[in-house]
Amino acid sequence: MILWRFLSEKMALLTIIFAVIAFLIPPVFLIFKDVFLWCFAATMFALGVVLHPEDARAALKKPKTIALGVMMQFWIMPMLGFAAASICVWQGVSPGIALGFIIVGCAPGAMASNVITF
Repeated sequence: MILWRFLSEKMALLTIIFAVIAFLIPPVFLIFKDVFLWCFAATMFALGVVLHPEDARAALKKPKTIALGVMMQFWIMPMLGFAAASICVWQGVSPGIALGFIIVGCAPGAMASNVITF
């Protein structure tokens, strides 16, 4: 129980630490490449399991908030990514980097943000 409490209280810090280690020393995490998708699926399932039915009902009572979130995710974010890419190309930056802005703008929220938010 103490381990779970520690993990839940320090998840943001642990995420940052492991992200830095993965960036600096990628082979440390390559041993997990065969099971990564299963770990990802288990984490997403665990996040869904902890959602209480009353929380889901409360969210469904606010359809405008849900619509705003969907609009931000699938319209505003891609448009901002396109705008950033256009500025990059206009400034003479590599088209590959500009494409990266568009892809990031079109990507849905990441799992780590969901875990840290929880």
